[in-house]
Amino acid sequence: MKKIYPLIICIQLLTITSTQAQLTWQWGVRGNDYGPNVSNHDDDVIDMAADPNGNIYTLTRVYTQGDVDGVPVNGIQNVLNNIESIVVSSFDCNGNYRWHKVIGGTAGDNPGVAIKTDTLGGVYVTGNVLAYPFYPDQVLFPDSLHIDTDSASGATNKSFFIVKYDTAGIYQWLRMPQPDTASYTTSFSHGPIDMDVSPGGDIFVYSFLAPGAYENGAFVIADKHVYILHYDKDGDFQEVIPMDITVTGTNNYDDRFFTARTAHFKRDHNNGHFYLSGIFWGYYGTMSIGNTPLIYTGGFAQKMYVGSFDGSGNALWARQATPSDTGTFGGGSYTRSRVAIDDEGNVFVAGFAFNDDSWYGHTFANPFNATGIFLLKLDVNGNTEWITAPSITAGEALGVVHSNGVIGFSGTYAHMLWDGVEVEIPTGTGRDPFIATLSSGTGAVISIDTIESSINAQEWLTAMTADRSGNFSIGGFFPDALYVPGSNLQATYNEDWFVAKLGTGDCGCTLAVPDYSYNTGSGTTMTFAYTGTTPIDSVVWDFGDGNDAVGNNVNHTYSVAGTYTVCATAYNNCGMSIHCETVNTNGVSVANTPGFENINVYPNPATQDITIENALPGSTMEIYSVVGSVMLRTTLQNAKEKVDVSELATGIYMIRFTDKEKRQASVKFVKQ
Repeated sequence: MKKIYPLIICIQLLTITSTQAQLTWQWGVRGNDYGPNVSNHDDDVIDMAADPNGNIYTLTRVYTQGDVDGVPVNGIQNVLNNIESIVVSSFDCNGNYRWHKVIGGTAGDNPGVAIKTDTLGGVYVTGNVLAYPFYPDQVLFPDSLHIDTDSASGATNKSFFIVKYDTAGIYQWLRMPQPDTASYTTSFSHGPIDMDVSPGGDIFVYSFLAPGAYENGAFVIADKHVYILHYDKDGDFQEVIPMDITVTGTNNYDDRFFTARTAHFKRDHNNGHFYLSGIFWGYYGTMSIGNTPLIYTGGFAQKMYVGSFDGSGNALWARQATPSDTGTFGGGSYTRSRVAIDDEGNVFVAGFAFNDDSWYGHTFANPFNATGIFLLKLDVNGNTEWITAPSITAGEALGVVHSNGVIGFSGTYAHMLWDGVEVEIPTGTGRDPFIATLSSGTGAVISIDTIESSINAQEWLTAMTADRSGNFSIGGFFPDALYVPGSNLQATYNEDWFVAKLGTGDCGCTLAVPDYSYNTGSGTTMTFAYTGTTPIDSVVWDFGDGNDAVGNNVNHTYSVAGTYTVCATAYNNCGMSIHCETVNTNGVSVANTPGFENINVYPNPATQDITIENALPGSTMEIYSVVGSVMLRTTLQNAKEKVDVSELATGIYMIRFTDKEKRQASVKFVKQ
């Protein structure tokens, strides 16, 4: 196991009290499905999630029998041999086994799709089950659906399910939205693709649906297409949202190929936007997001794409690999990487590229003729904020998650040089897992942590999650031995799945929530004051021009006037969290949002009024409180206007601009 910090980070850490906690590998657990040793079978973690208390939940599989960290697990007895059931498992913050559930029907394969949690004690699982009445002899071949021992039903044509447990593993409810008249083919070949759940328990299931009447006639699907099904925390159906996506294929399964096997779904719970990310294989058909067709460049080229949609499913924008590239770009054929989203609505995408591949003008350079991993940040309108990648890399990127201003980026590597730090395993000995942490504001590498394995072993990562305390967990499979510090793991049968946690040892810890205010002084001198939560050990400032400082209140003079990304990193005994903002030496600027890039808001902080410069006449300006209440709304008539804010209470507010084309941009200001 290696833990690497870039030199600049090490220098900063020397100025910070030694009581702060650093992320280290905390524990690892393993399990096995005792499935067949065949080329198309992976004993992996399908998906994973964390709850507010740091408990981890995994979605895996089991055949006739298996285990979860040594606890025996029996699959649902099936009319066919070697048929998988779904396993939901839970581990506490310290890696101790808590409980597991088995979900499945007795008539065929039962693939799990996604597992998510809310902040109210809910655990949600979706997938397909087969309890289809295919065999006429119900004595010898009894078809039924099992949601562990908590719920069982008779044979059903439906396969698409959503089930809720509480965090203690107690069954809450089951929903199967498909029509009772669904056939075996339409039921199983259609259904859930991915799922996201809001903190308050609203469930959004991205689904490929066949024609028919769903939810007992609550809505009717006329054409096979992709939709989002929305339920509340009690399982009550709310709405169906058609997605602005057009797909054509050569047969029924090719439609699902684009929208399911290579697609991943995420919702921004702050603004209600939906995101779809995946790999487009033009060899099998066509796909468009709104009016933007995805470009096919010939052969078996696979290209990464990201699409943004509003809450009604209308396409807002689409981004894709540069059309001139002809090879694979962005991820493997079945990458499990969802986008990550920060509190400002920025989007983070992980993938891989070959040497000389490009993304909207950025060319990737890798002296090895191998896959090079990368991480990119897009703003809410799809504009590239930054791209970071190792200068030398041989590896695969799995996924990216966001927590407290820190990006966790995971994958496997054989050789990597990133921000001056080089890690390498012996040539020809396979690849090992890693987690890199980076600042979400700047893309600067904070640390790289690796897990060593047995010689010639090849591990794969398949899932990743983060909790609100800044801990990161990865899941995947390994064939031999995996040396997680304190809990070295040994595969028991063909290959095992595993989960490993990178975090702090104090499961009751609460990270600081950093924030700051700033004033413009004379010339290009600015004053920054930490306004986040306390207690803290220290605050490290990155002023965005190559300079930094330590302290709660600091001054900085820029050599050149302009717009900079300023980050405050707050440290306490639980670890660190980062808050970044774009600041302008003359006030606060919306910066890189098309149509808004010239808007300037000043003074900041304000006492009586604020001046809005360079907004398009007819744009709407709304001021929101920190809890999301609209405090003021006005339509701007001129390119320069003063807005009275004297009646606002002292505090931090968000200004949202909406132009005539319904594009939006936001910026913070402080009322004194």
